[in-house]
Amino acid sequence: MPQEAASHDVAGTTATEVRAAFTGRPEGRSTRPVVRDSVLVAVLLALVDRPDGLHVVLGDPAPGDPGSVLPRGTLRPRETVEGAALRAARTAAGLEPTSVEIVGSLDVIATPTGFLIRPFVGLVDGPGRSRGLRTVPLAELAVEDRRNGEDGSAAAIAARLVEVLRAARPQPPTG
Repeated sequence: MPQEAASHDVAGTTATEVRAAFTGRPEGRSTRPVVRDSVLVAVLLALVDRPDGLHVVLGDPAPGDPGSVLPRGTLRPRETVEGAALRAARTAAGLEPTSVEIVGSLDVIATPTGFLIRPFVGLVDGPGRSRGLRTVPLAELAVEDRRNGEDGSAAAIAARLVEVLRAARPQPPTG
């Protein structure tokens, strides 16, 4: 999908539409074969509703992985995958777990390098809670890159969200 199409697909999308897109949607599943002994990584695509559209909260890149700008973390003992995503958002972006409403999850990304990336989509509650957060407009981030579409990059995850939003929109009548 060209950059202009991604921008058009999310322009004007609201938090209410994001919630609606995940209502009744099945839990995320893997779209590729899973590598034996894969490591499960939880990722949070936290969205802030701003006057110019939805923005994605960015975290600090992981050491040695500058492309990992979305908060992500591996599971700790007795921790849920969703809990790991919220903990990662607190650590990497300063986002309090109580300020995030998890609305759903995207399909699991099984990378060829042995990671299972489980992306959750969350909405940050209230504009006051999003002050000081580093964000980027979803329309800018959601540029599909066919070469890296399955690598779990921020752009690949955002492009998957755009696909979910597009599928949830009513289709105009044909003919």
